[in-house]
Amino acid sequence: ENLINRIDTLKNVNIDIIINNAGRGCTKPFFQTSTSGMAYEQMIALHIRVPTLLIRHYVPKMLDRPSRIVNISSEISYMSSPRAAMYASTKAFLTQLTTSLDYEIEQFNDSNSKNNVSLLLATPGPTLNTEFDHHDDSVVFRLPFVTLTAEQVASQIVDACLRGDRFCTPGWANQLTIWLMTKVPLNFTHLVCWLLWASWSEVKQWLYERRHLVIVCFNLIFFLFVLT
Repeated sequence: ENLINRIDTLKNVNIDIIINNAGRGCTKPFFQTSTSGMAYEQMIALHIRVPTLLIRHYVPKMLDRPSRIVNISSEISYMSSPRAAMYASTKAFLTQLTTSLDYEIEQFNDSNSKNNVSLLLATPGPTLNTEFDHHDDSVVFRLPFVTLTAEQVASQIVDACLRGDRFCTPGWANQLTIWLMTKVPLNFTHLVCWLLWASWSEVKQWLYERRHLVIVCFNLIFFLFVLT
């Protein structure tokens, strides 16, 4: 509210674009995170409260000129994710808010005989050089093709915005991930997300404890490959 009040006091300032990019991440298990910490409160504020207030306040003021709202969500917003429960949940809110308001704003435009305000939902995957707690140890941030730099993500989002796109998922690997994770059973999604957010040492320990099953699976895959 303070930010909105400060902006509204400025004279001759028109808001033509809103980019809800501020965010906070945490890959620690939900019950291992200190309740005295601010991570969860910040995620709720940055991913839910702030975008909602900004959109609600400024969209009616943006109808008389071409305007754009860009909400930076995450590919994980399409999945339920152990180790990133709050991050996935709050980003899911932003994704659903954007897709829902996309239709409402279209009707809002039509009712005012204008089509000026448009929305872009960006759902990037793992991005380097961002404020994400404990990400240095996570497997997902070391995967080629999946992990992009902040500059690569920003460039693709800007291009999508200039084209007038409504959706943007930077990187073909992340687009494929969203498609796959929404098709497979939920338990499989949970396992994949848990392993990806885990550290290498945790993954190695998990594989070691299940080494006999892993060997059987590899042999089965090899056998099927030979048959085909």
